[in-house]
Amino acid sequence: MFMADGNRNFIGKPSLRTAGVVLIATVFLACAGCKSVRGIDVTTIVFNEDGSVTSVVVEDFEADHYDVEELKVQVEEEAGAYNLRQGEDRVKISECKADKGTVRLVMEYMAPEDYAAFNRVVLQVAGNTVTVSEPVHVRTVKKIASVSDGVEILSDREAGVGEDAALPAMITTEE
Repeated sequence: MFMADGNRNFIGKPSLRTAGVVLIATVFLACAGCKSVRGIDVTTIVFNEDGSVTSVVVEDFEADHYDVEELKVQVEEEAGAYNLRQGEDRVKISECKADKGTVRLVMEYMAPEDYAAFNRVVLQVAGNTVTVSEPVHVRTVKKIASVSDGVEILSDREAGVGEDAALPAMITTEE
């Protein structure tokens, strides 16, 4: 049995307003550590502040020819084998889904070296310079200062390495 206090609130039962504040705070705290990849609609490598890398692969996907569950199983098996060789979980799948003819695969890598080894490409970070060996969008933590030939600066922290870019391409950020 709950008792009312002088403000007509029930002691022992949180008010709707309190519950709402707690819910919003919980969602905020849960998302504070999230690596936001919402809104990314092209294949992008995201460098995170903690040194990890998030890969968002967005590709055309014809459901008649491919099965997203088969794709997910295959990538999980490859990630599992990689992690076994490394002795720890360094690669994981965050999302794998198909929607309206497009597949979206989000993977987390503990470090750029894991991305490079897993995907068999060049992805190096030396000081404030990122080097990539494939056409891809790159989202950096710091503001972009300069890029090599064929790389387009898309925003202060995102660059597009095009098909016509001189590879390996370099993106230099501010100190």
